[in-house]
Formats: sequence, C-alpha cells, structure tokens
Amino acid sequence: MAPLSLEAEVKQDESLLLQFIYQCPVGLAEIDDRGVIRLLNARGVALLMPIAIAAGLGNFFDLIRPFASEIVEQLETSSATGEIFVNRRILLKGQKPIVHLSFTAIRLDTDSLMISFDDVTSVVEAEHRTREALEAQAVQSGRVEMAATVLHDIGNAITGIGTRSAQLLAEPAWPEIESLSRMSSLLQSQTALLASVLGERKAVALGGLASALERNLRQREITLREHVRSLASSVSHVQEILSVQRQYVHQRGAGPRSRVILTELVHDAVAIQSAGLEKRGIKLIRRLDADLPSLLLDRTRMVQVFGNLIRNACESFDQGERGRQERFLEIVGKHLKPGWVRLTFKDSGSGFPAEKAEAFFERGATTKATGSGLGLASCRNTVESHGGRIWMESAGIGHGATVTIDLTSAESENHHA
Repeated sequence: MAPLSLEAEVKQDESLLLQFIYQCPVGLAEIDDRGVIRLLNARGVALLMPIAIAAGLGNFFDLIRPFASEIVEQLETSSATGEIFVNRRILLKGQKPIVHLSFTAIRLDTDSLMISFDDVTSVVEAEHRTREALEAQAVQSGRVEMAATVLHDIGNAITGIGTRSAQLLAEPAWPEIESLSRMSSLLQSQTALLASVLGERKAVALGGLASALERNLRQREITLREHVRSLASSVSHVQEILSVQRQYVHQRGAGPRSRVILTELVHDAVAIQSAGLEKRGIKLIRRLDADLPSLLLDRTRMVQVFGNLIRNACESFDQGERGRQERFLEIVGKHLKPGWVRLTFKDSGSGFPAEKAEAFFERGATTKATGSGLGLASCRNTVESHGGRIWMESAGIGHGATVTIDLTSAESENHHA
C-alpha cells in the first residue's frame, strides 16, 4: 500500500480527532462570546436536550441562564485565555429525575470558549448518602442501650453497608479517565499538526482542555473514594460498638462474677459512650496503671456503672458553656496497696455546689428534666455490693466534677492464694 501524503495524513488525523471528540464520554461544546454553539458532541447533545425544549440547542447561555445565571455572567465577563472555572456544579431544577451537571470552562481566544460538562448526579447522591450514613451513625452510636434482637438487625444492616463499601473501594479506576488520558496524549503528540489546522493557540488550548478534563475526573474519583473510605471507617467503628454491646445486652440484673481486667472494662464503657464524647468535642484522657490487678466483678453491671459515669460527664457539658476552657474527661486507674484499686472520672464540665455531692446518690435525685434519678443510686448499690465505695466531689459550679471508685482486690488476691 502506497504511503499517504502529508495532506492525507492531516485529514485522517483531523477526522480521527473529530470522531474522538464527538464520541467523548464527556459533553463538549465550543461557543463564541455570545454563547452561540459552534460545536457540540453527542454526549453534550444528550445532556442538554432535556432543557432545550423551548430554547433549542443554538445558544449555550440561553440554556444555562435559568439554572445558573452566575455561570453565564462569569463566561460573558471573562477575558483572559485559560481556565475560567473548574467543576462548577448546577442543579437542573424542575427536571425529573433530579439532575446535577458539572461544568469546566476554558477560553481558547478572544471569541471562542470550550465548555466540558457531565452528569454528576450519581456522585452528588453518593456524597449525600455518605453524609446521611455518617450522621445516622453518630446519632445511633449514642443510643446503644437496646434489645438483643435490635442489635442483631442493626448488625446485619451494618455488615451489608460494610460489604458494599469494600466493593466500592475495590472497583477499578473509571474508564473515562483512561479515555481522556489517551486523548490528552494524542493531542500533546500532535500539537504541531493541530496548530497547522486550528492555529497554535487553539491547538495548545485544546491540549490544555483535555489535560484539565483528565485532572478533574481523577480528582472526582479521589474525592468519591475518600468519602467511601470515611464511610467504611465509620461502619467499622459502629461494628466495634455493636460487638461490645452484644457482650452485655443478654444479661439482666446481677450476674456471675468472674476475674476481669479493669482496663478492659474501661475500654468497653468508653466504646459504648464514644458518640457522646465525640459529639461534644470532649477530649478523653486515660491514665491506667499497667499493674492493675484482675478483680472478681460482675462484668456487665460494672461496665454499666462506668458507662453511666461517662454519660453523666458528657451531659454535664450540656448545662451551659464555660468559656474557652478545654473540654476533657480524665479516667485514672491506680493500684492502691494493700488490696485496693482506685478509679477516678474527672471532667471539666459544669460542676455543682460541693455540699450537694452526697445528695446525688439518693434515689430519685436528678438535675435532668427527663432523668429518673436512679443512675447514681444504682451505681452506688453495684459498687458497694462488690465491697467497694463511690463518692463525688466538685469545687463548685463551673469547676467540673470528680467521681472516685475504690474497689477491693483482696478477694482476687485470695483467689490466687
């Protein structure tokens, strides 16, 4: 076969380029300063046709102005060549189903602009679902006192979300990106040839447009994956909380005592109340001695005591702001010799008058509008049934509070003897 002449090669390359642009998976439109559409590829026609019933596809500004007049104004007033804006999203109001489009605009010369656009409805909906899932998780993790059947149902649902999140993260890169990458490489390699056909400025601008489109799509993919990773992390956190809850939900009332490590009980109580801490921006500080002995305790009831104290500390921050002072809850565990372990819960919350400390342990005493007054009374009963003691202290309103629990380790030590 005889080699093609230079003119034939140029025509063939131009035909391939136009064919690629026409079949590009992103909408492309070249317009003049008045918005008149000079070139519109197949994807662009498909995206704009639903809003072109009245105005037709002749003028880009007339199509977009009813939905985003600020975009049209920015296009009309731009003068410098290069990017005008990138990834500007608009909602096509009145469309059923709802449609979101994302636009990127580049000025090629004094009377020519190139617009790329695509339907990002699925991306917007995915972001919305991610936000809803995160908000739902934050609310749900603060309401973990539930029946075993509810925990089971939630566990199944969360497992499904976790599985889907993993599937989304495992999906390959978007094929559109590879298409744009190939187009960008083609344009870069044929810059001189394109310049001879389109002019140097248009050839360079067209190459820049392809590169910008590729960058934008890659950024959108990265952003979406970040949202999915955040969702997967939150799901993992919820699964951890549910796992802790399942250890305790089946037991009612007093249960058998077994040797337990105090550090593990504190960890479980913190996990159950973690949403309350996070929601209020409370810094958690744990200072638990490494030599804390194992104790003979009713595991479920003692975790309920610790969880109640953590929840009370969280809710103390809801009773009024205390300026800019740091919000914290410090849990300290020390091995007191001989034969005792001391656990303290110290917060920087609202505090209370020192003379009222003992009154909070009376059955029916509460400072909450919806409180039953049984929490601290129940805590004292549980601690004292284990041969321990519990008390509260505060330097006054605005100075936080400290709850101290002393538990005997003598029974545990006798058990080892």
